[in-house]
Parts: sequence; structure tokens; C-alpha cells
Amino acid sequence: MITKPVVSDFLPDYFHGSPAFAAIAPLAQGLAWRDWPEAARYYSDLNTLGAPLRFVQDSPAQSYELYIGETAQVPTRHALWHDYFNALVWCRFPQTKSQLNALHRAHWDAAGPAVQRTPVRDGLTLLDESGALVICDDASLLDLLREMNWPELFVAQRARVVRHMRVIVFGHGLLEKFLHPYVGMTAKALLMPASAEVVRMPLMALCAWADAHLAAQLHSSGQLVSADLCPLPILGVPGWWPANEEPAFYDNEQYFRRQRRRRPK
Repeated sequence: MITKPVVSDFLPDYFHGSPAFAAIAPLAQGLAWRDWPEAARYYSDLNTLGAPLRFVQDSPAQSYELYIGETAQVPTRHALWHDYFNALVWCRFPQTKSQLNALHRAHWDAAGPAVQRTPVRDGLTLLDESGALVICDDASLLDLLREMNWPELFVAQRARVVRHMRVIVFGHGLLEKFLHPYVGMTAKALLMPASAEVVRMPLMALCAWADAHLAAQLHSSGQLVSADLCPLPILGVPGWWPANEEPAFYDNEQYFRRQRRRRPK
């Protein structure tokens, strides 16, 4: 489900509030905004952050993804958190965002304009809106996440999770939710096995690795579907929510479900 944009006052120090913002925090600090700037400065500042395209106020008459591909411009609504976070993710993960756009356009062309959504486009959108990248050098921990065995993963193996697993928020809709986090927030996790050397990288180097690696993976496969993503109750990640220091936090089976919800037939 696409998050409804939140119109609210600018929170100048929001990126100190959660590890979820760590990947984009240097970009936010570089903007040095204390409030939403007026429109001219808003776009000029965003366009200094190093994205491979421009952020513009234009409202396209055609498909959003087609417009980006044909113009190298991203329609961005002024002073909306949802679009602001989208811009920062474009700057932090330019190769992956470009590849997502290319795949959207390829599947649009293949399906024809009469088919608005396809399984692949749905999967791409889930990653784009709600994605989290789980980079890990321990295959057994990734297996526990796939199996949704939260007590074993986050309680019994907590120390190993801290040492061997890194989580980076990719979805701009998910970032928006972290402005006002709540128990129930669930990410769509893309699991990325990696070497121990990669997992130990400083965060910005790790983001660059993830961007290049994921973009190449998407280019090679030509697709991503929802089944490729694992549900992750993201407030369960160690250090991401104060209450999860207590093992009893993971007893909430409404949040830490042990199997995926089935869609009604």
C-alpha cells in the first residue's frame, strides 16, 4: 500500500531520532534546513545533492515512471515528506533507483498501457515504498528471517544479529513512517548475502556497495516480485526501538507474526 503523504511542519533534527535515517542523514545535514524553504530554494537545494537527474515541480500528464525515463526529471511536490524522502533516496541510491525506473518502463511497454500494474511492477513498488536492505554474512540468520522465527532471531541470536547483520531503510514511504513510528510498522526486506568485509564497512561505503550490487542484480534478473521480499517487523531490529531491549516485546504475535498473511481469494 502506498503511504498517503503527510503534510506537516518541517522537523529540522528528525534524522537524529532513529537509525532508520542513518543512510540519508548526511544529505539532510547538508541541506541545513530549519524549515521547509520556499519553492525556488527547495528545488535548487535538492538539485545540488548529486542525483543523476533533476527534481522538478512539474506534474506530468503521462505515467510517472515514463516521465522520469524520458526527461531525466523527477516530479517532486514541494514541502511534502513523502517526496522529500524520495529525493534523498535517489541521491543515496542512484543506480538502484534508476534501475527500478528502467524496469517499470520495460514492463509497462511489455504489458501495454491497458495493464496498469503487473506482478513485477507491484514488487518494484513495494521495494521502492517500503523496502529495507538486509545485508548479512551469516546465512543462518537470513534463514531465520525468511522463516519469520523472530524469538530465535532477535532474542536467542541477538548478539549475532548485531555483529553480522546490517539493515538499511530504502523505501521512502517507510522513512516517512519513521517520523512517527508505531508498533505494527513492517518493512519489505530484500535479503542481501555478503562477505564479512562488506558487513563491516562504514555506512556510506556500505550504501555504495548495496546500490551497485542491487542495481546489477535487478539488471541481470529483469524483475522483482513481492515473493522476493520478506516481511520484517522493523521495530524489532536491535537498537531501533527502546522497548525491544526486553525479550517480552517479541511476544506480541500480532506484530511478530510467524507466517505471512494470505490474501483472500
